[in-house]
Amino acid sequence: MRQIRKRVLEEVDRRRAEHGTRQGIQDSQIESMLQDMSELGVASPWEGRHVATSYPYPLKPLALKIRRLIQEEIRWALDPFIEEQRRLNTSSTAVIRSIWESLKSHARSTPPSLQEQLIKGEAIRQLAKEINNVMLTDLSRPAYKHVAFWEEARGSPSLIRSRQAVYVDHFQGRRNVLDVGCGRGEFLQLLKEIGVDAYGIDSDPNMVKYVVSCGLRALEADAIEHLRGLEDQTLGGVFCSQVIEHMNVGEALVFLNLTHEKLMPESKIVIETVNPTSLCGLAEFYRDPTHIRPIHPSSLKSLLEGLGFTSVEIQYRNEPPQSDQLEPITGTAADIATINSNFKKLNALLWGPMDYAAIGIR
Repeated sequence: MRQIRKRVLEEVDRRRAEHGTRQGIQDSQIESMLQDMSELGVASPWEGRHVATSYPYPLKPLALKIRRLIQEEIRWALDPFIEEQRRLNTSSTAVIRSIWESLKSHARSTPPSLQEQLIKGEAIRQLAKEINNVMLTDLSRPAYKHVAFWEEARGSPSLIRSRQAVYVDHFQGRRNVLDVGCGRGEFLQLLKEIGVDAYGIDSDPNMVKYVVSCGLRALEADAIEHLRGLEDQTLGGVFCSQVIEHMNVGEALVFLNLTHEKLMPESKIVIETVNPTSLCGLAEFYRDPTHIRPIHPSSLKSLLEGLGFTSVEIQYRNEPPQSDQLEPITGTAADIATINSNFKKLNALLWGPMDYAAIGIR
């Protein structure tokens, strides 16, 4: 007991020497408290293996009083440190937010090399999130994406030719056009028929073999790695149909930035992908288990413009057949016009165009 008393008084003297005196526990209070403990025969809690957490009723008022006094002292000692840490956290958050806003505001004026570094940083931050998708990513390996699956998921070659024919004019008279994710080579064949020099890349060796067997140029390659290996401003155009939805956010940003670097001035990029504003299109999105996420048309437009593409436009493609849509009501009543207007809105939401294409100029 004498040892506890001595330790408490020494600790009080040390704190007062370091921090100064304040209104709080007085020496007489400490002396009285220790004397009461001694008279009641309370042993030091440090003498046993466990600190006492409850007391018999006669000791409970004294124990509560001691606890309150000790808590007051601890709070008095820790409050300055807690407040200092709070100020540090607030100022650090403000600095980080300021740096991030500054980087975003200067993104358009930064040199391409620095811009690519910033985008690569975003890709790194996304890496941890994408680890959980490893099993899904494995599905995109060649053993899974064979020609038969492609035909089931996307449609017959004749159907794809008819859908992609609308994009041919964007590459008229160009040279060294790249078809990213060329698949069975329908668009390469369309370009060949009008005399445009073009080649395709695909990560599936089975697709590449099929395209080469049709007399077309194709390479087995990853889109990002292939673009990194090209000289700047050497491509006369880039066509990318139903590919970007297979990329995560970081990969998509790097891909678009590299495409801008590799395109010749005045060359076009055409990106066709699933239209998530149509529930019909969104339902088709999940037919292919290798899809990662759709991209909203306005988001893709903003990304292209932010990277330096000009005259970016969105074109909606591949509307479902009229037989799948709500039919208008005929009649002369005034409310029929309102009903038909509502049907039109529902048709746009439920059976809107299943795809869209973002088209920009380098």
